[in-house]
Amino acid sequence: MASYSKWYALLLNYVFPYFKISVEGENSQDSVKHLFSQNILNALVSGRINDCDLPLFKNRYVEANTFIKIVHANF
Repeated sequence: MASYSKWYALLLNYVFPYFKISVEGENSQDSVKHLFSQNILNALVSGRINDCDLPLFKNRYVEANTFIKIVHANF
């Protein structure tokens, strides 16, 4: 019975688009916690509180602001 949820998640990726949600800024931890509590199955949620060189986050950090970026993931 437990495997049915995995099949549902797989089907969801075929029927609906998959998204990457990145939260950047000082208040990103609270926003990421809220997004995780919403149980969004077709999205990868990530966050950061400072600047870094990872491709998803590069050149997007603005001090004293929090931004949410949603990108359609093409696999």
